[in-house]
Amino acid sequence: MSIKQLVAENLGPVLLGIFVNTYLYGLASYQYGAYFFTKFDDPLWIKSTVLSLFCLDTFHSAALIWLAWVYLIEGYNDPITLMTPIWPYPFTIAVTALTAFLTQFFLSYRVYRLTKNKMWLTCITIATTGTLMLGIVCTVKAWKVKLATQLIMIRPYLSVWLCLEMALDIIICGMYPHLVFLPSVL
Repeated sequence: MSIKQLVAENLGPVLLGIFVNTYLYGLASYQYGAYFFTKFDDPLWIKSTVLSLFCLDTFHSAALIWLAWVYLIEGYNDPITLMTPIWPYPFTIAVTALTAFLTQFFLSYRVYRLTKNKMWLTCITIATTGTLMLGIVCTVKAWKVKLATQLIMIRPYLSVWLCLEMALDIIICGMYPHLVFLPSVL
C-alpha cells in the first residue's frame, strides 16, 4: 500500500467527519442561541445542562479542527506524524460519553415527567451511568495508545460501549411514541 493510499484511506474519512461535524455544530449553535434568547421557565439545572452541552460541543469542534490542521497541514507528507495519535482522538471519546450522558439523563427526566414512574427513571439512570463509566474506560484506554497501530486494541471496548449507547437511545426514543399514543402502557 502506498503512502498516498494510506493517507487517503485514513485522513479522508477524518476530514469528511470534521466537515460534517462543523456543519452540524452550526445547526446546533443556532438551536442553542434560540433556546437562550427565548423565554423558558426551565429550572436552572436544565439551563446549565444546555450550556454545558454547548461548551462541550464548541471545545470539541475546535479540537477537531486543530486535529485536521496538525495532520493535514503541519504533518503534510510526513507519515510519522500520522502514526502518533494526538489528544483530540481520546478526547472525542470522552466528549461523546459525557454528551450522551447529559442528554440521556435529561431524556430520562422527561420520561419520568410523562409517566411518573420511578422504576423507568431508575433503570434509565443506572444504564446511562453505566454507559458513562464504560465511555470513561474507553477514554483511558485510548489515552494510553502511543501509536496509531495500537488503536485496534481498544476496538472491543468501543464496540460494547457504542452498542450500549445505541441500545439505550433506542429504548428511550422508543418510549416516546408509547407515551404519546398509548399512555397507559408505560
